[in-house]
Parts: sequence; C-alpha cells; structure tokens
Amino acid sequence: MAERRHRPGAAARPAATVSLATTAAGLLLALGATAAELPGAFGAFTLGMSWEDASAVGTHTELTHATSDWERHVHACGYRSARFEIDGTTVVVTTQDFQVTELSQTTAIRPGRSVQQVAQEVINAYGKPTQATLRDDLGAVTVDTARASHALIEYAGSNRVSIAISAEPLWQYRVNLVAGEARRLENRTIRCAREREKEAG
Repeated sequence: MAERRHRPGAAARPAATVSLATTAAGLLLALGATAAELPGAFGAFTLGMSWEDASAVGTHTELTHATSDWERHVHACGYRSARFEIDGTTVVVTTQDFQVTELSQTTAIRPGRSVQQVAQEVINAYGKPTQATLRDDLGAVTVDTARASHALIEYAGSNRVSIAISAEPLWQYRVNLVAGEARRLENRTIRCAREREKEAG
C-alpha cells in the first residue's frame, strides 16, 4: 500500500488570527488599509497545537478512513484530517505526529465578483506574493483576466500561506496554512508507522 503523503500548500509571515465569523470580503476590507500580516491561525485553531486540543474546539467530521493496515498505522502515529463547520466557515485541520501542521479555511464570496479583482485586493492587503497564477475553467494558466475563473496566490516564509479564489460554480475563498515543521513531523509519522508495520510482521 502506498504511503500517504502530506500535501504541501501554504503559510508565511504568520501572526494575525482571522476570526471564523469574518467573510473573505470583510477580511480584505478590514486589512486593506495597512499592509497586513499573513494569517497564522483561524480562531481557536493554530499551527502546532495538539490534535487533542484541536478536536475539542467543536464537532467535526473525520476525513481519514483507516481501512488498510498502513492507514491504521499512520493513524495510530498521529495523522489526522478533519473538517469543522464553525461560524459559517469550513476549517480543515491536518495533523502529523498529533500536531496541527496544516489549516485550511473556506468562506463564500459574493457571486459575480471578478476573480482578478478579489486577487488584487488580496495583494493590496498582504503585499507582493511569491507567486500568483490565474487559470481558466479548464485549468489552463491565462493572462486574460476576463477568462480567469480561479486564482492562486502564494506567500513563502517560515510557514507558507496560499490563497485560492474560485468563481462559478464554487464562489469561494480558501486560505491554506502549512507549518514550516510540517515535513519533519510528516517524516516522524511515517517512521513511526513503518516501525509499527515492522512489529506487526
């Protein structure tokens, strides 16, 4: 069975905490007046917190299903992925070695908004990104803002932040945070799972 790999994704100059009740549009308006720090937490959820503390935040749905021997070993060694619905937003929490290494928050944006306009507001708020990409409905990179239906804005740093903006039919704004320690903790989880697999014969 192939080993489950952690999906790299996002987070940089983390410090600001984003209220779970704040919509994407409201967040941008609130931060647009000054150069804002990139988010490093969503409400009670923070990178580096324990799975025990994260799971106590609220009712959640487990997204990991330990159906194979390898998946059961990885699960026993601290890999989790769970979805929380709080204050009208969706937060997905991922852990390695029982520590939160990735957070993803999704909120709705007003239907009909221009992806390029929202992307520009993000850049105005947070500053020049490491990378920004516009894509059309087919997923192809485009420089034609009229055709753009998706945007991905990425900031690199000690942690990584990526902001994905999607137009029709999703009309959503997703911020993904990945801890700088994510890869090290993932490797620790895999080593633990291999030891369990070896012991199980």
